[in-house]
Amino acid sequence: MTCAEFFPGIPESEVRKHSPAGADRRLGRDGHLVMSTQIFILRRGSVVALVDLGAGNGKARPAEPYWNNLNRPYLETLASLGVAPDAVTHVFFTHLHVDHVGLATTKKNGDWIPTFPRAVHVVGKTEFEFWNDPAPGGGGRPPSFVDSVLPLKEAGLVQWVEPGDSIAGVRLHDAAGHSPGALLLELEGENVWLTGDLFHHPAQIARPDWPSGAFDWDQEKNTRCRTRWLARFAETGAVLFATHLGNALRVETTAEGGFFPKRGR
Repeated sequence: MTCAEFFPGIPESEVRKHSPAGADRRLGRDGHLVMSTQIFILRRGSVVALVDLGAGNGKARPAEPYWNNLNRPYLETLASLGVAPDAVTHVFFTHLHVDHVGLATTKKNGDWIPTFPRAVHVVGKTEFEFWNDPAPGGGGRPPSFVDSVLPLKEAGLVQWVEPGDSIAGVRLHDAAGHSPGALLLELEGENVWLTGDLFHHPAQIARPDWPSGAFDWDQEKNTRCRTRWLARFAETGAVLFATHLGNALRVETTAEGGFFPKRGR
């Protein structure tokens, strides 16, 4: 996706100005943004958890060609890291957009079945209810919700959560704005956070008022949410893992009272 598509009305020079230097700028010379779509693994004692599940394989997404009928080595990569599907104890979803839920199900004999059959799938109740009951005239439930989320509920693998809940050493926090029930995940006792889509590009740390194209459910609410959390992260020195930003980062406060990303733990 180009800078102009994701940040409409914002000059590319401004995005470069408010981004880190070098590869951490995540903006190519041709004006295309560099974005990761990551799955995170948490191992804590007997817990083997995955956070968000990418776009998945074999999912028909004709309206979104970059996610359409992918064939990526998700399970092979997890296996190389010592994670077999039956060994996963928990799956956490920061929210239920197409690029965060896809690997949750795999097609077998024509049906979409849970890929991680022994895992508790942690789903925000507000998020689920929004996508399960779309507004009239809105086109119905998204295909990704139907083929990647509903089968988990039907299999009895969903644990409903709300902000403030703690599951397997992970505390859940409200981050509604990008989506109606988005959650941040805090690893309790470590000040390490998984931020989902609180931001998609590092420039949004310096400019929290910049929305994520047309992808935000409520742009104004997301700006307020992002600003509030950035202040907390900067104050506490939190280590952040953001789904679309690659390696770990921290948030620093600038001399002018704004924020700026710094790579590393």
